[in-house]
Amino acid sequence: MSLSKLVTVYPIADNRIDDLTSVIPPSTTSYAYPKHRLSDGNMEAITISQRNVLPVYPYPTNEHDTIDPQISIPSLETSLIYSNYYIDQKNSSEKNRDKQVEQLQAQGYTTGLINALLINVDKFYQRFWIVDNSGSMQTADGHRFVETEKESDHKMIPCSRWAEIQKTVEYHVEMAGLLRAPTIFRLLNDPGLGKGCQEFSVCERGDDMIKKDIQEARRIMEQSEPRGTTPLARHIWEIREHVQDLESFLVKTDKKISIIVATDGLPTDESGLSNDSTRRDFINSIRSLVGLPVWLVIRLCTDDDSVVDFYNALDSQVEMPIEVLDDFISEAKEVHNHNKWVTYSLPLHRCREMGYHHPVFDILDERKLARSELISYCQMLFGNDYFDGVPDPNEDWKGFLKSLDGMLKKEKKQYNPIKGNMRPAIDSRKLNRAYNRRGYFFSR
Repeated sequence: MSLSKLVTVYPIADNRIDDLTSVIPPSTTSYAYPKHRLSDGNMEAITISQRNVLPVYPYPTNEHDTIDPQISIPSLETSLIYSNYYIDQKNSSEKNRDKQVEQLQAQGYTTGLINALLINVDKFYQRFWIVDNSGSMQTADGHRFVETEKESDHKMIPCSRWAEIQKTVEYHVEMAGLLRAPTIFRLLNDPGLGKGCQEFSVCERGDDMIKKDIQEARRIMEQSEPRGTTPLARHIWEIREHVQDLESFLVKTDKKISIIVATDGLPTDESGLSNDSTRRDFINSIRSLVGLPVWLVIRLCTDDDSVVDFYNALDSQVEMPIEVLDDFISEAKEVHNHNKWVTYSLPLHRCREMGYHHPVFDILDERKLARSELISYCQMLFGNDYFDGVPDPNEDWKGFLKSLDGMLKKEKKQYNPIKGNMRPAIDSRKLNRAYNRRGYFFSR
């Protein structure tokens, strides 16, 4: 047995479980507290969660105890530990990493995006999706990505907004299961009798339940139909209460909660009325999140100017960073207008929908990237490790471009919604035309 995955165990006074409430949230994962000291000097431990219950093994607590010298034990100095407990690595999420990397590569995620996504998962304790299933989602101006048997023959087909967001949610349901990322989905309106619950989740009930979670989530999304209004504010207020309950834990563990609002319309009240009052209520609900450990994404399902303008102006009104995302095709067009060398891929868009944020995203669809920003973008795509020894483009543009071309050959091509076919993550020729100052002619 390899005991190399450290379990953080929070100290409590006199073994009283109520002392845990300030640092351990409800339904947390793999935390343990000391139950009683055994005769051999070890501590027995038990888990306090119903989610992701993991076996916790006692580890010798004094210098006179011995362990198998083949067991690899990480340093205790960098972790908050009580009674030195360790967990069987085979039961940890790390055993899934190879599977995660393999499946993400198959979907076309680049090396850097995979690493960033896996790190990003650990930064968020939970994700909340607020899914608009109001009547206006029946509008038939959406797009659905379809993979065919031929890798070079992917398609975007027209569909309703609801069909588009159905596929988006189904994707993130599967992704939550793959990444072991606890995610809660809330439909704006009750889906109706026999359709399922208005709120459902993945990875909230333990690894053994993930398959059932996914099946139930897919069933609810497949059977639900657009109906009702857009009472966004009520859902934000309710999630805010949840975040407040967890605030102490989130701050102490340096974690956040991601809130993704997928909607096509302006906020309404329960009766469907949309006016200055309902919009103020929504803005106030967003403003109430200021200072809390949250990251907010608005995933728009429409290109209606009045709706887009309302949400784009939110960050200036509430004084907090907000990621406002268009649908995949619209976002790709905006990026292409300023940075034609970028293949704005579906994996890149999905990362942003999940809450992954990089500073370059704020400008990618607003203006041409500066050279320093170009380097940052490439490092995000391919990973910092690949950039060891890569020439500085300001000093050796030709060498930089050749190194970049070598990285591109190691990655799968991506569907480019602007060109309608599979392309490299970066078009080297267009990149050369955009940034080459010395007339270097790029050729493969």
